[in-house]
Amino acid sequence: MDRLNIAFIADKNFYLPSVVTLTSLFESCKKKSAYVIYYIAVDLTHSQKECIRELCRKSKSTVKIIEIDKGELQGRYSRFLKHDGCATISALIKFDLPYLCNDIDTLLYLDGDMIVKKDLSELAQIRLEDEYLAAVKDSGLLYSKTLISQEIESYFNSGLMLLNLKKMRIDAIPEALAEEKFKSTDNSLMDQHVLNKVFEDHVKFLGHEYNLLYVNLIRARYFYGLELKDINKMYGKDYCDWDDMLNQACIIHYSSFDKPWKYSDVSAVKIWDYYYQKSPFKNKKLHRKKLHISMLNKMRESNKLMALAANFIWECETKGFWNALKDVYKYLIRKN
Repeated sequence: MDRLNIAFIADKNFYLPSVVTLTSLFESCKKKSAYVIYYIAVDLTHSQKECIRELCRKSKSTVKIIEIDKGELQGRYSRFLKHDGCATISALIKFDLPYLCNDIDTLLYLDGDMIVKKDLSELAQIRLEDEYLAAVKDSGLLYSKTLISQEIESYFNSGLMLLNLKKMRIDAIPEALAEEKFKSTDNSLMDQHVLNKVFEDHVKFLGHEYNLLYVNLIRARYFYGLELKDINKMYGKDYCDWDDMLNQACIIHYSSFDKPWKYSDVSAVKIWDYYYQKSPFKNKKLHRKKLHISMLNKMRESNKLMALAANFIWECETKGFWNALKDVYKYLIRKN
C-alpha cells in the first residue's frame, strides 16, 4: 500500500490544536509508518518543532518540517491581514503547497482544527487524473444564502483536500490562485472561495464522513431549521439520527469560531478532549470559557425570536459585538 503524504500548516495560534490533530491521526492509524508528514511551521519555536518531530518519531512516521517566515508572508498578503473569518493569513500558504512539497505528486492537506477518528490509508488509493483535487462538499450549501458557494454548484470545504500537486505545478495553479486572491473582494474565508473559483469543475468528491462540520450542522439545526433528511439527500447518506452521523465520521472538523480548545461545551467536545489527553499536552490545563450551549439550544427551540437572540449571544461571545450585529442584519435581510 502507498504511504499517504499529509500536510499541516500551523502558526502559533494553531500549533496546539494541530498537535492534537496529529495525535488523533496516529492513534487512528491501523498500520504504523503509513504516513509521511509535511509540517509547515510559521514562526514556531525550536521546542515546538522538536515536539512535532518526537510525536512523528514515536508513530514511526517520516516528518519534513518546512519553515515559513511570517513577516515575509504578511508582506506578500498585507491587504488581507484584516478579515472577518476565523482562518488566519497562514491559510494562504495552501496556494503554495505544490512548490513547498515539490518532491511528491499527491498530498492530503488537513486543517489543524480536525480530529481523525479512523484510518485514512484508503485515501492513498484514490487516483486523480484530470482533477486538481478531491474534497467534500461544504455543508454550508444547505443553509447559507450569502456565501459565494451559492454560485458554484460543486463548492467544497478546503479543510481537507487531496491535491494533485503534479497537475497543479504543470498548470501553474499557485500563480492562478494568488492572482485570483488579489482580484477578490470577499475576505471572509481567506482561502476557500478562491480555491473553489479556480478549481471549479475539476474536483472529485469524497464522502461526507471525511469532513464532518458537526458543530456548524448542529447550530444550523437549531437556528436555520436544518433537518437530517436534507443532509442525507445532499451527501447520499442514510443517517438515522445525529449521533449516527457523528459515529460514521472519519474526520470531525471544528471549523467555526467556537473551537474546543477555547470553549469547554461545544458540540462533540468530548471527542476532541479524548485526543487532547493522549497528546503531548495532556498535563497542560486548558483555560476555556463556557458558551452555555445547552441553554442556547433550548432558546433556539422555543421560537424564532428567541432563536435570533440565542445566535446573537453566541456570536457576541465568539466574534465580537459588531460582527454579531452584522450577521443578524444579514439574517434578517435573508429572511425578508
